[in-house]
Formats: sequence, structure tokens, C-alpha cells
Amino acid sequence: MRFLKLTVVFVSLLFANHSIAQNAILDFTVPPQTYAGPGTYNPNYWANGGCPTYHQFGPNPLPVNGYNVRTSGGMHILPTFTNTSTTYHVSIYAFGNTNTGVRQNSAISVEYSFQANKSYLVEIEGVNDHSWDGNGTAGKRYNGVFWVKLDDNVNLPTTSDSPCEVAYTPVEKSVGRYSKLIADPDFSILGRNHQVKFSLKEPKSALKITFDASPYVPGIKIDNIFRLAKIKITEIPYEEDGPEYLASYTNVGKPRPWYEGYYIEQVVVLPTRPPAAERLILSIPSNMWKPNGMQGYSVYVSEIVPNVIIRDLNGISLYGDMISGIRGDKPELLPMPGEYQGNNYTYNVIDRDMLITVNNNSNTPPTSPVGFGITYY
Repeated sequence: MRFLKLTVVFVSLLFANHSIAQNAILDFTVPPQTYAGPGTYNPNYWANGGCPTYHQFGPNPLPVNGYNVRTSGGMHILPTFTNTSTTYHVSIYAFGNTNTGVRQNSAISVEYSFQANKSYLVEIEGVNDHSWDGNGTAGKRYNGVFWVKLDDNVNLPTTSDSPCEVAYTPVEKSVGRYSKLIADPDFSILGRNHQVKFSLKEPKSALKITFDASPYVPGIKIDNIFRLAKIKITEIPYEEDGPEYLASYTNVGKPRPWYEGYYIEQVVVLPTRPPAAERLILSIPSNMWKPNGMQGYSVYVSEIVPNVIIRDLNGISLYGDMISGIRGDKPELLPMPGEYQGNNYTYNVIDRDMLITVNNNSNTPPTSPVGFGITYY
């Protein structure tokens, strides 16, 4: 006999219960010429990076707090002045223009010996200083995303003939054991501390961070600047973070499958089916239905119930008109796919989520909330 259980959504602080010690801190807020080590001052420091521009990193390794750093995309060290002191940061850029096809981003590679059977917390500290919709749409702002990757190769690929110019560093657009996505939903100009965890099965040689304008909503322009202050790498006891790696879309709308080039591949390893099925009851308001670019309107279940994971669908019903019974009035359960009030409803289970689609002769969304009951594992 199978039992039903209700899903409770909650939020927890990552790594809040760990007692951890810092392993590496790359501090970009001190005078750049001292990066070779404490008490040092090398006036020729920047010339060794491969880019003649003053205060610019490049394809050749430069030491920062004892760790070699390489960049692509024209990443500069710039000062931040206050009334009492001067600090520095690395200005990194994410730019995307879907009308012209121009895309630019920034990437940094840190040489680091990541050990197998260890977990690592990677922190990216800085300020999200500038984000906007280049189309000038009132009230629209978009952040770039951070692709954070552990790699065997310390060098960075680039589409530019000159690694010292603003260019585009290709990203894998995948989420798995060694590739993570950070999507920031907050547009305020405040300090950030983004964190991701890696749990290694084999050793890796480099940490690569790419600040990118994709994924983004098709048809918009993005111009985003992040002032990078510090990168921290902390070794913690091994914690398995699989078997499922699901992409997060907290700063952009979740992509529809027909937006080619916008969708993120993700790794899913099916666990053993849990002993209990879960029952989800949801109501989709009329304003949640979005044109799907073909015919009709669609909405993901995760847009109504965040963090839902549908591994295996057991059944779905559409709630119709209220009917009277011995135990009182209750909605009629209509099969899916099916028709209700002149609207045709279909569904697809896609990457542990469900996409519900509606279409009709007038090509309009439902005018009132529509209820669904979903049983799943």
C-alpha cells in the first residue's frame, strides 16, 4: 500500500552548522603591486600578465596571495575612493544584446589543488554595482549569472584574438558535480557573498568563475557590472551533494523548452523510488499564464510551488465545477489532458518539473484561477 504525504517547502542556510577554517583567500582590495606577497612591492607586477594595459590581468599567471590568477575579457583592477581610504576591486562585466548578437563576459581562473574525497566551499565577495535592461524598459533589471567550475586545465578559452580585450569566454551551460550556477535575484547595489559547494570524486587543478549575461530572457539586453573583492576557498569534510543537480533560475524567468540556446542542461541521477507518493494541490491564477511562443499559454509548476521536484508522475487531475455529494460540495475531477470551460489543457514532465499548457480558439489565457491535483514521486 502506498501512502500520500504533503510537501513542505522550507529554506535553510547553507553550511550554517559547519565549523570551518579558511584555506585560501584571494584579496583584490589591497594595492595591486603587493599581490606577490606580504611586504612586497613590485612595480613591474602587471607587465608579467601578458597585457600592456595598466592594472590589467591577462592570460599569463600573476600571483595573488600566493595563488596564480589568469583572466580573459579585459578584467581591470580599479580603485574605490572614500574620504578616509582607498581600496581596490576587479571590475567584471556581463553584456548581452540579442538584437545584434554581441555577447561579452569576464572569466577568472585560480590555480588551486583540489583534492579528491573532499568538499570545498567557494565564496565570491563583491558588490553588484550596476544592472539594467538595455532596452530601457521601465522597471526591468537583470543580473548576469556566475558559472563556477572546477577544471583540470588552468587556461581560459576565449573568442578574441587578443586576450586583453573585452571578449566572450564560452561557458558550458550545464549544472553538475563540477559546474554550478549562481543566479542573483537582488538588484540592489550592496555587498554580496555568493556561495557554492563542490564535492570531489577526483582531484581538480583550477577554479574558474565566469560572469555571463546568459541565461537571459530572449529579446532583452543586459549590461551588468560586478565589483569583485575577494575569492575564498574553504575545505570542509566531504558531503555528497548529488545525486541530482538542478539549475536555479532565481533572477530570470524559467526557460521554456522551445527557447533554444537559453535552456540549461542539468545532470539527474535517478534515486531509488521513495516509498511514499506526494500530493500537490495548486491553483494557477490567470496572470501566471505566459505566451509560449507557439500557440497558447504555459506555466511551470515550480513557478507556483518553488523547488518542486517531480521524479515520476503518478497522476494529474483538473478541478472542474463544484458538484454536490454526501460529504458536501467538491470540485469535479477531470482527466488530463482534457477540456474545461472551452480551454484545452495538456502537460509535460520536463527535468523534474511540470509544464502545463492551455490553448483555445481565441488564443487567450484562462480568465479565472484553475485548480490541479498532482500525485508524484
